[in-house]
Amino acid sequence: ITMITCICHNVSDKKIKAILNEHNCSIKKLKDLKKHIPICQQCGKCKDEVKELIQQYVNRNCSN
Repeated sequence: ITMITCICHNVSDKKIKAILNEHNCSIKKLKDLKKHIPICQQCGKCKDEVKELIQQYVNRNCSN
């Protein structure tokens, strides 16, 4: 199931995860993700959820 995370820019959780995978742990913060897709730039309602997706990815894939 794909969920739209950012309704302002129609960005799904699947798209965010794909970008995180594509950049192989170089994205660890919201500001890093913003360089690749328009997200959290208008209403800001998705900010917490996007941060959580990033943190989950980092915790699962980028630990030393």
